[in-house]
Amino acid sequence: MSLAVARTSSAAALLHDPIRVMVVDDATVVRGTIMRWIEAEPDMQVVASLRGGREAIEQVERKSPDVVILDITMPDVDGITALPLLLEKKRDLVVVMLSTLTRRNAEISLRALSLGAADCIPKPDSGRELTVWTDQPGVQLYTSNYLTGTLVGISGHIYRQTQAYTFETQHFPNSPNQPNFPSTVLGAGQTFNSTTIFAFSARRPSPRSLHNR
Repeated sequence: MSLAVARTSSAAALLHDPIRVMVVDDATVVRGTIMRWIEAEPDMQVVASLRGGREAIEQVERKSPDVVILDITMPDVDGITALPLLLEKKRDLVVVMLSTLTRRNAEISLRALSLGAADCIPKPDSGRELTVWTDQPGVQLYTSNYLTGTLVGISGHIYRQTQAYTFETQHFPNSPNQPNFPSTVLGAGQTFNSTTIFAFSARRPSPRSLHNR
């Protein structure tokens, strides 16, 4: 991974110091992947790994990063809101927006660039894949958006927002009231049978390059 940062003349004497990077993303896996890439580079250093925009705003002056890799979608303070506040606190800061939205939502990317972001890049590929075979016409996706961080699970693990996803194969919602949907009526003496197969696989992801303009 390469990261090009335009340094100010006042930092010319520190050219050989590592580039200080703050990673801000509410997804633990994404933060971990980016941190491993950064730590593998001899000229880069992770100075903070944070879950939200509020933490970034509070710590940017103390951590004094050269670069912030900032997620757009976060539960407390989103990246679009945090971006101008970070630049206000540190004028020479380079901010790279990171999100799954940047690939398909040009409006959000352009807004981020207009607010001072150096670039917008897609989130890294984890290499984990799920393939589903089913005889059901639809899939319900649960994204745990309503978790508040107060639910404690096995071994004291805290379940947070968007940290888990559930796929449930089923008929379309409201099928009884939609005559063009596949029927969900089960008559007397009938038995409902359904088959769904989930196949999980993993491949080694290819590191993406980060280029700040």
